[in-house]
Amino acid sequence: MEPQNEANYYKRFRVYLRNLKLKEALADLNSAISLKNDYDIAIAQRGKLLLKMGRCSEAEADLMKIQG
Repeated sequence: MEPQNEANYYKRFRVYLRNLKLKEALADLNSAISLKNDYDIAIAQRGKLLLKMGRCSEAEADLMKIQG
């Protein structure tokens, strides 16, 4: 995997999510977003994932970032 390619982390996030490995999925989304700060799809997915994990205040911050 190319460590500087945010799309690869996003693709792996989807695999982890399908397998219900939420911590790993979140880690890959964080990596993708750290490489590309304006990666709106990844930010939105992270917000949804954080909601699913019960981390509502963090999720709200991501979802507000997408709207604003």
